Amino acid sequence: MRVFVEIACLASFLGSLAFGCSSEASSEDTDYIVGALLPFTGALSQANVGIENGAALALEDVNSAGGVNGRLFRFEKADSRTTPAGAVKGADFLLKKNISVILGAVSSSATIAAFEKTRPMGTLLVSPASQADSLTAQDNNGLFLRISPTTSAQAEVLAKRIFADGYERVGIVSSTQAYAASWADSLTREFTSLQCDSGPCSSVRVDYDENEDFGSYDFAADIRNILAKEPDALFFSGLTTDGLGQVDAALRAGYEGLLYMGLAVAGGDIALVLSPEAVKRIRFPAVSSDTEKAGDYWERRYTSAHGELSAADALARQSFDATMRGCPAPC
Repeated sequence: MRVFVEIACLASFLGSLAFGCSSEASSEDTDYIVGALLPFTGALSQANVGIENGAALALEDVNSAGGVNGRLFRFEKADSRTTPAGAVKGADFLLKKNISVILGAVSSSATIAAFEKTRPMGTLLVSPASQADSLTAQDNNGLFLRISPTTSAQAEVLAKRIFADGYERVGIVSSTQAYAASWADSLTREFTSLQCDSGPCSSVRVDYDENEDFGSYDFAADIRNILAKEPDALFFSGLTTDGLGQVDAALRAGYEGLLYMGLAVAGGDIALVLSPEAVKRIRFPAVSSDTEKAGDYWERRYTSAHGELSAADALARQSFDATMRGCPAPC
């Protein structure tokens, strides 16, 4: 997922890492070891494939050029399981190996939990994906970095998009997980700050707690509850395994409007499974300067399931590109 982002950032990071690691090595022929606290299992395991591959390519680039100071990099892996408890266990495992830099975690809740372990040890934690606003406010002492935009930055784009689409009351269905809750809070704040025709734009919200039962949660009751509050648009906030269940429940309930999503919910294989008609109703933001490559990624994923783009399918691609730029489609 967004592998080109991970490759560029991780290669740059690893190239500069030697300045912080060279004094830690015990001999000139010892590899630099970077911890990889990633969701090899759990709700983000599918999204992790791109992150892991991007990291592996970054290491390959550095090592094929001879490494740094004649020494190579390698990963020591630990599974965060996409949960706070799993992240704590994984962080403990890596810290016992005296690793001074850890890549991870991915979900915000896992990263927050892991950071409580790594910060007291003076270990640098670099997340490729965690976006919760609360991580910015952490007393991190310079020991936490991330390459993803915050949920606030993305919510500002999406709120304006929903407003431009003519909606005045957005219904939010959100997981209680840190990333999802931050997204829901940010969108509520940004959207309700706008002035709709009938007065201030408004939002209603239903929260759910999966209890780590990822991929099998039944969203039917949550969708009924949110639709009973009479929103004219829906926004889904959760993890990758939530998206298909949320969209399916909304369609089964007869919802006919647009479906707005955070990036994590719209990720994974959602473009492969949904029908062309359903895909055309999905909108999500990305504050990325690399719109063309991101659009190409979506087209590859989509055409691998549906074949060549028809005229109708091309509209879905156009809507995706427009969303990437944060403006109404077509634009």
